[in-house]
Amino acid sequence: MASNDERLVAELRALLHEQGVLPLPEDHLPDQGDVEQMLWQIRAADRRRTARRNAWLASAAAVVTAVALATTMVFAPAPAVAFPALLEYTTAAPQNAADAPVASAELREAALAARDHPVSGTGDVQYVARSGWLMSVHAGDDVDADLIPTVTQMWLGPDGAARMDQSRGAALDLDGRLKSTATPKPDVLRSTDTAPAGAFDPSLPDMLPRDPQALRAALLERWALPATAGADEQAWTLAAEIADLHGRFVMPADLAAAMWDVLAGEPTVRHLGHTTARDGQPADGFAIDWDRPDTGIHQVFVLHVSTITGQLIGTETITVTDPALDITEPTVTGFEVWLRTGMVETIGAPATTEP
Repeated sequence: MASNDERLVAELRALLHEQGVLPLPEDHLPDQGDVEQMLWQIRAADRRRTARRNAWLASAAAVVTAVALATTMVFAPAPAVAFPALLEYTTAAPQNAADAPVASAELREAALAARDHPVSGTGDVQYVARSGWLMSVHAGDDVDADLIPTVTQMWLGPDGAARMDQSRGAALDLDGRLKSTATPKPDVLRSTDTAPAGAFDPSLPDMLPRDPQALRAALLERWALPATAGADEQAWTLAAEIADLHGRFVMPADLAAAMWDVLAGEPTVRHLGHTTARDGQPADGFAIDWDRPDTGIHQVFVLHVSTITGQLIGTETITVTDPALDITEPTVTGFEVWLRTGMVETIGAPATTEP
């Protein structure tokens, strides 16, 4: 008889296949710790969603893939909003990423900067605060989507206990940038979810290898990517895993640098040039173009890396085409901005350092 964990993974696998996002291979069964983490994140999202099956699918897909549609933090009910404005880059637009220059040199420069700018703070609790507009997909007779401004704050203690606070995020100006980068005050929070000791492994960043080739293999292994995956899918997976880890952990400077060295070896990672990120910081845009003719979906995933500190400060998902959502031109279907990252004394305490 299949266990509850096996049934969960089987349903995740089937639903992800149905939606055309990165698959969970048939022979992959996450270990107990991974399952517990997925359950916690899915339940944290589900309590703030409608009871529709597609809403559960969106949260599950984000937990496993964190790529095509960032959908783990959504409040309900929520009105539909206009898609955020596209950012401008000095070299190439995101939809032309495949024709942009290979990003190797710029990523190695980012690695050097990251080594010289470790994240500061005192204490032994990891704190990460992000703001973004995340997509909630509604699948019924018709498929449509809402974009919900959301701020997520996460604390991870040395014993593996965690807390996630979520609240309505800031509006954008006409240029598509955040009107406020302040983290919400406790009296405006919409939800708080906690996980017990042992739910996460706070030492994971310390355990990952720093050698670029070994780190590349470790990142791909965490996703159990099929050996048949193409170069663009591998690069997308690496970038998405790097963003996911930054969203849950405070990155040691040498690990952040090693991550950029990993991407520097990927010929499908392209440099869009310089931009002003959605929080007003100067950034380099590093993009991976992934066109999936079998689904009709063409997307570009962009990492924004500070030109000053070499740290990840944001991500963008630009959907060029998606038949299910009637998207036929480049559209920002999700973005996140890192507001604060640092070590704090206790779970619940905000960090004062910039990312």
